[in-house]
Amino acid sequence: MTRKAPGRRRGRKPTGSRGTTTLDSDTARRILASPLRQEILQAFAQEPSLTVRELGARLGKSRGALYYHVRELLTAGVLVEAERVLVGRRYESHYSLAAERLAVAADASSDAARDSTLKLVWSTLRQAGREFESALESGRLEEHEGLEVGQRMRAWLTDRDLERVQTHLRRIHEICARAAARERGTLYSFTSLVVPLEPDSE
Repeated sequence: MTRKAPGRRRGRKPTGSRGTTTLDSDTARRILASPLRQEILQAFAQEPSLTVRELGARLGKSRGALYYHVRELLTAGVLVEAERVLVGRRYESHYSLAAERLAVAADASSDAARDSTLKLVWSTLRQAGREFESALESGRLEEHEGLEVGQRMRAWLTDRDLERVQTHLRRIHEICARAAARERGTLYSFTSLVVPLEPDSE
């Protein structure tokens, strides 16, 4: 027997546009610094709704190992409990992303804010490094001859230039979000970081 219960939204109300959740608290940035929680969000990017049981099957993790992390993502306002469904004698919660796109507000207004911002950025970059190392050692990079795996550029940008760059990054995100849901082709990882610099920085 399966029956739906009224949906409930939990967690901190996100800020930003309808399609974007902006994380602007130390707690949210700390919560997102976990590589496993970033993996969980990637799974939700491929499915509009998942239970912890379904999430565990996708990630190869036990439900017990995931409940805590899902609760933390609810607290951060990144996930919401979309509905509860009665399965047999128990209700099972279905979770969804709070918004289509996730943005993180960098903050250096206090030591705690600075530390949580840096922790999140370094965690993301380390995860990208591990994925690159895995692809390199497995030979997957050699199988994709001509693939431009990454580049670091510095440029003087006007406000108009920067807006064009941001528009292209949003477009890349839209392409990846649509492709993630169909699970065809080759799985890729994409990481971007845009940083304003001092003129004499190296």
